[in-house]
Amino acid sequence: MNTSRQPTRHLLIIEDRKYRTTLSLQDEVYSIGRNPRNSIVICSQQASRHHGTLMRRKNRMNNEETYWILDGDMNGNKSRNGIYVNGEKCLLKELKQGDLINFGCEVNATFYTMNNWSDTIIPLTDEQQENRTTIQSKLISYSEASSDVRSSQSLNSTKILNPKATLNPRATIQGQSYQEDQESKLFKAKTALQKALEHEEFILYYQPQVNLETGEMSGMEALVRWNHPQLGLIPPYKFIPLAEKTELICSLGEWILKTACSQNFARQNLGLPPITISVNLSPYQLQDPNFVHL
Repeated sequence: MNTSRQPTRHLLIIEDRKYRTTLSLQDEVYSIGRNPRNSIVICSQQASRHHGTLMRRKNRMNNEETYWILDGDMNGNKSRNGIYVNGEKCLLKELKQGDLINFGCEVNATFYTMNNWSDTIIPLTDEQQENRTTIQSKLISYSEASSDVRSSQSLNSTKILNPKATLNPRATIQGQSYQEDQESKLFKAKTALQKALEHEEFILYYQPQVNLETGEMSGMEALVRWNHPQLGLIPPYKFIPLAEKTELICSLGEWILKTACSQNFARQNLGLPPITISVNLSPYQLQDPNFVHL
């Protein structure tokens, strides 16, 4: 019987919305980014061309080799959106078994270390792995979140007309046509939003809230996106005003609140510490008599 110890094996499982790739790490250095020349290519326009670097180093405490992840390249260039390990933004981090990595976009990775190659690569149940994948794919960078803080524009602009103009029959007909056109657009918007709710096209991202004194993540803010099957990700400032005008904001708000709570609960079931999650509310939700009960 051969009792010699097998060399440690390091695995990196990279996931996006469509694919999962398992990499067996062996090289000293891996470059990470959306540049096709990188060792590990991140297929996202939100990722930098030289987003990060993996480096194999020995741990001085136990003399075992592991990998460190660096924000940017080894020439001092940093990524645009940052790198998060277990929800915390980091510039340099030693990776440990089961660490969750987010690249400031929809692409995520999980790091595994195995001393016995017959070990299970993913030691989780199917339900736990599904929850884990859902959670780790929701962190976003500060830059993307800040770009969504915009003032919403109303669908209809207010115009002051000459009162005498309303006496003109042609102007009256044009006004009716304009009104009918707006009603038609709202009806189409309401239909599209209802369909999106039914088909679960909305997703939540989470913006980390960091304590500037300690550098630790103190909370997260839930941010909704519409993952349209043809148009891709639609930011909230484009569809929230429509949801308010079509009175679907309460249904959408209820989905956001319940989803944020369930994902927070699933996160704690994975052994991660409890954390406060902030959810944005519409004034229309506060006017809903059932909101307190909800």
